[in-house]
Amino acid sequence: FQLTDANGELLPFNDAIKGKCFITEELIIAADVAYENVVDASVLPVVKAQGEVAVNGAGLKAAEGLSKMKAGEKYVRESAIISDGPEGKSGGVALLREKGKKEGLSLVYKYSTQGMGHGHYDRLSLMLYDGDREILADYGAARFVNVESKSGGRYLKENKDYAQQSIAHNTVIVDETSHYSANWKEGEQHSPELVFADISREDTQIVSARENNAYEGVAMQRTLALIDGDKPFVIDVYALASATNHTYDLNFLYNGHIMETDYKYVPALTSLEPMGAKNGYEHVWKLAQATGNDGISRFTFLNGSRFYTIATMTNASSEIYFTKSGANDPEFNLRNEPGYLIRQREKTNQVFASVIEPHGHFEHKLEKVQDPHPGVSAINVLVHDNDYTAIKVEFKSGESYTLMFANNGGNTQNHKLRIGNEQHKWKGSYLLIKNNKQ
Repeated sequence: FQLTDANGELLPFNDAIKGKCFITEELIIAADVAYENVVDASVLPVVKAQGEVAVNGAGLKAAEGLSKMKAGEKYVRESAIISDGPEGKSGGVALLREKGKKEGLSLVYKYSTQGMGHGHYDRLSLMLYDGDREILADYGAARFVNVESKSGGRYLKENKDYAQQSIAHNTVIVDETSHYSANWKEGEQHSPELVFADISREDTQIVSARENNAYEGVAMQRTLALIDGDKPFVIDVYALASATNHTYDLNFLYNGHIMETDYKYVPALTSLEPMGAKNGYEHVWKLAQATGNDGISRFTFLNGSRFYTIATMTNASSEIYFTKSGANDPEFNLRNEPGYLIRQREKTNQVFASVIEPHGHFEHKLEKVQDPHPGVSAINVLVHDNDYTAIKVEFKSGESYTLMFANNGGNTQNHKLRIGNEQHKWKGSYLLIKNNKQ
């Protein structure tokens, strides 16, 4: 039940079908059995939302519990680190949820095991929710369950061609090739490694994981932090290292309508072409292309009544693409969903440093708009080597945040790092400095 969004829908990992929620027969029974065996009142709001109980002893216990439940109680989704595998040593899933709110930002970080034939090639991928709205999306499965008129309700061929491929997820793709070359048996042999995690604080929740086997000779490490400053935002540091040159694509699949960018782009006005020829790229339309700014490039979209900006460190060699799924799809099996991709060519090592910033408000009925423009003004990588990474994020308001962390963890160790003329010391995996104050 923790692995659901604010609508009660199961997070769309692997071959999950979007829209599947906890109001299903098997989860009605599961909720009753869980309550009977644990007698945990926190699950009762789920039982109430389900609207029925099983006709057995567990259902009776759950019904008795409902009779004692206080009016207005809601199921609480909390931050959690959930391990994967039979012994809990095969990666996992991190749920970073904005604290102090019943349904605020929820950042989902997937660094789990393959999942056999139903698994997707989505190592170190993320999803982002804001209350009951999906902001950065996972495609899920390409299937219309039991809709006989659509290929008999079975999995569509695009499930393997696109939905399972890395380009259908919010992660990095190397050389336009999916993780493990889309070979699930090979992917099943390896799992990402949790480097460190801390979800105990209200102002900072952070998780770092690495994947060294998805591509031969390429080390991948992604560190995600949910920062609750004056306004909550996400710091995303995706570091790649190799002895040889590669093309690195950082992919974001978003829900919303493009509002503005701070760079010029060239739209495809009269004809569209796919982003590539295989590994799912053949199913992605290239809608527009741009060259990144020197410094940061900002992309803002509107979802519901709130604005969101993805700001990423770029330079003149950065290529930016606006995309949409649905290319090479003559039977219209795919949903047409937008994407935003930042590409770096001919790189051995690459650090994608991004900030994902919710901001402002659009009141549809009153036609009132507040803070539609992004607040982030600068992102700088101050240090990045085998041992440490330090990122500084600055906002137009004058706020600044410097996040430094040990790339190999060291939860109980003492660390020191010199940045310019300043020596920083801390204990644990990371240190966050706000406005030059620890």
